[in-house]
Amino acid sequence: MLIRQPGISLCHQIKESLRRELDSIGYGEQIPSEQQLSARYGVSRGTVRQAITEMVNEGLLYKIQGKGTFKGGIAVSHSRYAGLVHSFTEQLLRGRLQPGIRSVELDVTPAPERVAHRLHLEVGTSVWRLSRIRLANNQPVALATAYILRELTPSLKAGDLEMSLMDMMEKCYQISFVHSETYCMAALADAHLAEMLDCAEGAPILQTEYVGYSPAHYPAMVDITQSLGDKYILRIDQGDTAPSPAEQDGV
Repeated sequence: MLIRQPGISLCHQIKESLRRELDSIGYGEQIPSEQQLSARYGVSRGTVRQAITEMVNEGLLYKIQGKGTFKGGIAVSHSRYAGLVHSFTEQLLRGRLQPGIRSVELDVTPAPERVAHRLHLEVGTSVWRLSRIRLANNQPVALATAYILRELTPSLKAGDLEMSLMDMMEKCYQISFVHSETYCMAALADAHLAEMLDCAEGAPILQTEYVGYSPAHYPAMVDITQSLGDKYILRIDQGDTAPSPAEQDGV
């Protein structure tokens, strides 16, 4: 049973309780029904429904008509508008998860064929390779590897990356991407990725390839993210109208 607390709604208390419960169950597992939660917390089903709806909107839960409500994953790309995709860091913060990175490595490498194609380069052209493991609540969920044109960031250092790659590009090098393309595909974890993410070899992986275009409208960076399929889902809500400038800025 919940106890009414000044300034804290019952809906908020239910959400906090369910968040703690979700930490102990796996992706796709079912949570109690609205009726069961209503009895557990001593509140109306309407209050429970509001809490669940808000958690569904955050990507923490999903509903299947006629079956129930289940634990969701991390919303990788979540937008109400076609073409407006938020960063990994922003997605975690919106889901009230703590973003983090570790094992940041930087080197110069010949562009592999796939990367060269995305960047409109000759295969083997030297580019920066910046890799890092992405964390959610201190748990590894993705290995991200960015390939960046060297002429744009000639003095790039691994220490430049604090958390968000987009923030680093803008703050350290005054480069903002005016256009982007994201490609998504299914994959399986190889031995190296399994070791990096502490998962089984052959585990399902969602691979996204983000291509950022410079103000001069040429591709400047490819960021390939390989994410655990049981913790990381792709969610894009597409609206009929474009966002206002304030909405694009997150105001």
